[in-house]
Parts: sequence; C-alpha cells; structure tokens
Amino acid sequence: AICCLSPILWGCSNEVGIGSELDGSGKPIRILAEIEQNRPTKTAISTNDYERTSFVDGDKILVTQTYNGSKTKQQNYSYTQSSGWGYTGSAPVTLQATATYQAQYPAAYDGILQNQNTAENYRKSNKLVSGSVISTDGTVSFTGENAFKHVNTKITFNFEGENILSGEFTNTLIQGKGLYTGKNQTESISLLRPDNTKYTWCGIIYSAEGTSSITDFDKIDISLTYQDVDYKVNLTCARDSGKHYIYTLTIRNKLLIIKSNTISGWLNGGS
Repeated sequence: AICCLSPILWGCSNEVGIGSELDGSGKPIRILAEIEQNRPTKTAISTNDYERTSFVDGDKILVTQTYNGSKTKQQNYSYTQSSGWGYTGSAPVTLQATATYQAQYPAAYDGILQNQNTAENYRKSNKLVSGSVISTDGTVSFTGENAFKHVNTKITFNFEGENILSGEFTNTLIQGKGLYTGKNQTESISLLRPDNTKYTWCGIIYSAEGTSSITDFDKIDISLTYQDVDYKVNLTCARDSGKHYIYTLTIRNKLLIIKSNTISGWLNGGS
C-alpha cells in the first residue's frame, strides 16, 4: 500500500510547486515608480531639491500591500531609491495573487508642517500617492496613470512693485482656517522662498476635500513686512486637491494689491 500511494503523493505536491512558479507568488516584487508631471522644463529640473519632479537616490517610499481588498490585511514596507528601489528592513514585499499595491512619498509623511521656509520642510509637507495596482509578473509599476500624484494644494505668490523691488521681506506667512490640519481653526504657515534672487514664495496647504462644512475655509490672508511697512491682503482660494494656485501681487503706495491669479494643474517647479 505504501509503495502504491507514494507516486500519488509526489504528484500532488509537484502540482502545487508548478502553480506557485507560474503566478510568481512569494517572490520579491520589482518596483517601478515615477512622479506625474506636466512636460518637464529646465527650470523644473533645477527645483528638484524642494519639489520632486523625479525621484533621486536616497528618496524613500512606503509601499502598502493589501490582501483581498481588506484594510485589516495590510502590510507596509519601506523602499529606498539607489539605482533602483531596494527594500529597507528584514524582508521585501512579495508577490501575492490577491494583493493590490499602493505607495506614498515621503515614506514618513506625517502631515503638513507649519514652518515650510526650508526646502526639506516643504518637501516633507508635499504628500504624493500612487495609484492602486496589481501585479501578475512580479513587477509593480507606479507609472503612467498610476504614477505618484499630489494630494495637497500648492499656493504661490509672485510679488512686484511699481519700482524694482529691493531688500528683504520678513514675516512672510499666510493665515486661514485649517491650513495644515484641515480643522476648523485659524492656522498660519511660513512660506518657502525657493530662489533668493526672486520675489516668489510658495507653500503646501490642506486641500478643501472633505471640509465643506467649515465656514470661510477658502479665505486666506497673506502678510509680510517690506522696508519697515507691514502689508496684508485677503484672497479667496478654492484649495482643490492636486491644484496649484498662483497669485501675482503688486506693492503700490504702501498697499498690497492682487494683480492676477490663476489655477492650473501642478506645474513643475511652479516658477
């Protein structure tokens, strides 16, 4: 009896092995990742230190693997860019036939920071999320339609004067409801000046999605001090997710006046 059963048992175990090899289950995945962008420009490339238009060595993303669509069956893995994405930790993500994969950057994103006047803090505030993808061949591709997209809102201020501006702006900040938490409370954010030769400041703010019940959520004040004069102006910003709002303001007769404003997709660099 033992002799007769042995070939049958061997045959069953061999079939399972073949199936596992065919769907790639249990093998480490290979990650491809890119940031969604409009047509890149030379200017955009130069801004990559504070606003990523492409990933660079040392960047970390957090990859979430979800089984059967259940949030209770999720695992997170950290991957670092170094001539390709390599996992950080004891074990990499493995391919599972019923799993979906999604990623975020920065890997350690913990909300929008109040002080964004450094390139690092601006970048930490700028959350990017990929599409949710599946894999049948071991490659997880966060590219094309599933590339990393901006979640928050970007706001930029370009300043000009009747005469050529000279000297420093101080106390440059914006104030409004839920600027960095999305809560119904007044908050302020210190802005980033990407180029010290230009009178342009920008910042990341909480988008209006899911906050329609907050009164005056679209009202923002910007204030600054220039040549010992304090300036302040009120503006309206819809704060749509993934959008970039650009305002041009003129200093005239000790007044700060809104000259123009535009809304667009998230332009590289925003200069």
